Amino acid sequence: MQQGIQSKIIHPINNGYINSLTPTINGTGQPNTHIAAAVDGNTYSATVAENGTWSFQVDKALSEGKNYTLTVTQIDSQGNAAPAPTVLFKADPNGMTQHTITGPLPNQYINTTTPTITGTGKPGAKIEVALNKETYSAIAAADTTWTVPVTKPLPQGFYSVSVTQNDMGNLSSPLTVSFSVDSVAPTEPVISHPADMGYEGVSTPVISGKGEAGATIDLVVDNKEYTTKANANGDWNLEISQPLMDDTHIISAKQKDMAGNISPQKVQLFTVDTQPPAQPIVTSPAGEPTFSNHPPRITGLAEPENRIEVTHNGKIYATAANHTGSWTVDIADPLPDGVHTFLVFQKDKAGHVSPSVALTIAIDTTVPAAPVVLYPKDGGYVNNIPFTAAGTGEPEATVNLKLA
Repeated sequence: MQQGIQSKIIHPINNGYINSLTPTINGTGQPNTHIAAAVDGNTYSATVAENGTWSFQVDKALSEGKNYTLTVTQIDSQGNAAPAPTVLFKADPNGMTQHTITGPLPNQYINTTTPTITGTGKPGAKIEVALNKETYSAIAAADTTWTVPVTKPLPQGFYSVSVTQNDMGNLSSPLTVSFSVDSVAPTEPVISHPADMGYEGVSTPVISGKGEAGATIDLVVDNKEYTTKANANGDWNLEISQPLMDDTHIISAKQKDMAGNISPQKVQLFTVDTQPPAQPIVTSPAGEPTFSNHPPRITGLAEPENRIEVTHNGKIYATAANHTGSWTVDIADPLPDGVHTFLVFQKDKAGHVSPSVALTIAIDTTVPAAPVVLYPKDGGYVNNIPFTAAGTGEPEATVNLKLA
């Protein structure tokens, strides 16, 4: 035979096994040459393709567990024959032990860019791991375990790893597992409620906020620890179980994402105030005054910085008490003549509303008629000095007398 590519048996390997009773035998050789093969006296033939490969299927079923001899001879167009090395093998359909992937787990998030792929297989079998266009390999140990470190860092994202087992020339079907690489710590979670430096009107407030989807939210209120989980939208909430005293409290939160990365800590303060305020005090106007031609200005005292609301006929006039508790409300709308009642109350920062205090005033813009002098008579005489003048006028009006 002319010098060229010698034939070679690829599958099965010498002293290996075939896991099928009607296997496909394959190998390599000189393109366009003829392959004459024999398996324990049963003959087969094939042609070497242009790419240098050849194969044939054993159509006479082999016996399970039996040892076989495979001979292959390559014959060129001039009839020159070149035998390949003889291969001894066993037919054993149950010889391939199922391999597994034990890590990463399906859909797991991992917080390293160079994870370790682990699993089990047949002792001595070659494990081949395909990941992100790279191929890694290992040999399954006597206890069936194998470990493949990923040496080329993976960018953040979603991956699928494929693992096959090569046992004495027998190649298993691939196993695949998908996982995500996330080695970046999340930002601190958002605490939406209670607001920072805000007020709560109940002793067991609901704490809520925003985080990374699926993250575990660890909260500490004063010294009490709580845990909840962010939903698919990143929303989370928790009702604390231990009532809080009326006072200022500290809350801290951090989140741990699905890969185990831990965020910085978020710290806020809030105040619990469960007691409603007392009635505000109206200092002016006092009593039940009457105004002649202008809307009144109402002043008073309340808890510092509370909201003051004055209501009249469905309208609300509002202001805030200053740091000393003083407040002023101007009634800017004209009021018709008559008696008017205003209700005044205060609302604290926790939302509690005090009992109201009523303020009644009268508006009188009509000029009264002239009073009638009954005594002394016009042009008449008085018989005593001093004397008492008498007459009639608008009830409760003040009558001013002047002697010309």
